Amino acid sequence: MWTNKKVRMLVAFIVAISVWIYVKGLVDPAISKNIDNVDINIKNQTSLMERNLGIDSVDIKTINVRVSGTRSNISDLQPDEVKATADVASAVRGENSIYVEVKAPNNVNVREQSVKRINVNVARLQKKEMKFSVSGKKPLEKNTTIIAEGEGKNVVLLGTANNLAKVKRVEARVDNSKLTEKSKVLQADLVAIDENGKIVDYVYFEENTVEILAKIVSEKKVEVHVPTTGKVAEGYKIESIEIPKDVVIVGNAKVLEKIVSIEAKEINIDNLNATTTIKIEIKLPQDVELKYNTLLTVKVNIVKDIPKIVQEENTNEKENKEQKEN
Repeated sequence: MWTNKKVRMLVAFIVAISVWIYVKGLVDPAISKNIDNVDINIKNQTSLMERNLGIDSVDIKTINVRVSGTRSNISDLQPDEVKATADVASAVRGENSIYVEVKAPNNVNVREQSVKRINVNVARLQKKEMKFSVSGKKPLEKNTTIIAEGEGKNVVLLGTANNLAKVKRVEARVDNSKLTEKSKVLQADLVAIDENGKIVDYVYFEENTVEILAKIVSEKKVEVHVPTTGKVAEGYKIESIEIPKDVVIVGNAKVLEKIVSIEAKEINIDNLNATTTIKIEIKLPQDVELKYNTLLTVKVNIVKDIPKIVQEENTNEKENKEQKEN
């Protein structure tokens, strides 16, 4: 009798499990999903650098993956939870066929992947020095700019000859949220940029970050007025004065709002008898400065002041000479 009871209990358990599996299959069935354009992460690039090698090119950089699992698990799956990696630790100089490993969360199965292997070309590393400029990791608000000390210093880039040739500038990118109107020391990440403003892949730096003293300020373009003092030498006159049309000033937004133009200190043209370029000094309110620390100059074009009567006589002589020749 006891044996029959055990059998009945076992049968009831099996039926319950079967019903549960059946109901779960109805409520949360198994489904598949395509995850496209998964970035292939190149693993162990430092291993190549230790051998004075670097990646020159990769023929395929993204992969399409098909995964399966219960509806709830697939619905909860985020694209960035599917990882694709290619390990170049054992790669050698030249062309390498590298296996692409795809992983997904434990409750999700990888069914298919569009690419099993990629071709990775490896070449000798070279060095190059370039100056860096400072920018934000995100676009800055309109009419604002970053002022940084240390900008323009040289940094050392590492890469293959092919990739280094693509680099047109180096940016040191700071976290926008850490920028204030008061200068403070920040760490900036170095990135190599091509002529289209995109990051150049597989270019490294001897130091991946730089320390800078930076602040964020407002900027404004204003006209420049340059007064003169003195008179040019006798027998000469000013033909024209070439003045910078405008300059960009930076500072507190409320202060800049009140400025419509700026004035330079007087330039002395006394006794000038030839075209002369003169350095000008700009008068700026407190806590306002020029955005670019460039030398501002004015070109004073000087010509001989020929009396009108002499000009007319010269003209008549020329006309008479031409008539005689004819």
